[in-house]
Amino acid sequence: MIEINQELHLKNLLSFRKNLTQAELQKELIDIDSFIKENGLTVIGPKISTTYSVTQSMMPTMDIEILIPVDKIFSENHMYNLKKELKLTNCLKLEHRGNPQSMQQNIILIQQYIKDKGLMPISSLYTVSLNEAKTPDELENYVAELYLSISPNIT
Repeated sequence: MIEINQELHLKNLLSFRKNLTQAELQKELIDIDSFIKENGLTVIGPKISTTYSVTQSMMPTMDIEILIPVDKIFSENHMYNLKKELKLTNCLKLEHRGNPQSMQQNIILIQQYIKDKGLMPISSLYTVSLNEAKTPDELENYVAELYLSISPNIT
């Protein structure tokens, strides 16, 4: 069920944004975990991701941002930035349960809702991973919340 007028508000986020293939993304996630450990950071919330665009070619790539709430400020470098605050308001929110590969069905559901209601998105879709699936068996228990900010000026 799609919830309306929801908010996503997080502070002190490690931010990583880059154009990557799916395989490269997996490697980067390992590198991010290493950076967190090496800098004495503690993850204090779920991982968030948003995809700004996808380029279809022989090797499809996505312009993706990974956001991870951490317990303290850290020294930024060319790979990792600190976002002091992320606040999405007036969001549609939908919970996804099950294999992440079936998430596309929920994305289509949100897109249809937007079309049916004549709404205008003003953000990319943010996926908040409430648990991580580390093994194939855990994939079916994956839970995420999807957030999409909608213009309050169009009703």
